[in-house]
Amino acid sequence: MTTESIEIKKQLSKVDDILKNLTAIVQSEFHYISNYLRNFSSITYAHPEHQKAVHAVIRELQYFDLLHQKVSHVIDIHNKIGEAAPFNIESSHKLSGFSVFKLNLLQMGVAIKELKEKMDIVNRYLSMLDYSFSIRGDFIDMVSSFQNNLKIHYLILQNKYEHLQFIDVTAAENAIMQTYSTFSERKVMELYLEDHTVTIDRISDYLSTVQDDSSSVDLF
Repeated sequence: MTTESIEIKKQLSKVDDILKNLTAIVQSEFHYISNYLRNFSSITYAHPEHQKAVHAVIRELQYFDLLHQKVSHVIDIHNKIGEAAPFNIESSHKLSGFSVFKLNLLQMGVAIKELKEKMDIVNRYLSMLDYSFSIRGDFIDMVSSFQNNLKIHYLILQNKYEHLQFIDVTAAENAIMQTYSTFSERKVMELYLEDHTVTIDRISDYLSTVQDDSSSVDLF
């Protein structure tokens, strides 16, 4: 393993820790809300509108679990980095402008943006059940904090190693696509390969226009 690869592994271990902590607090909040729904099920199911709200919350909470899978996919990509020696690229190279760190920044950026959207929806339905109960404020703050920390770490890696490639995406595209197994993850990669300047907001806007009833639940 090269010196660069060893250093990259050290940096990525910090990113992995952030991702694991993110999934831990998401799972904690998932159980917090689920326990609330179970405790008040006898009340909510007595009213049709409440029953509809409970079903909606349960539907949106599925994304909390899906986020854990997306994080696992990103960590799997991290583990592939360093398997082969990094190689230099010139400005004329077909991979010029591609960064696996930018790709994963986009993957997690899109995933967390969707998580926040789901949180807003869940809170809206929870307010129909009980105005005094909602997603905890400290959880929302922690999600934003983890999001900012991920962005900082990925940008440092991207800028520091902008002339090196750690994965030959053209040779390993199928394998990477198998790792990024959800609809939205594959679209993120496709859009990034088409345009290295694509942003999280542009990807999210695109996904909102192409997801139908089947893809909106991010089937594998």
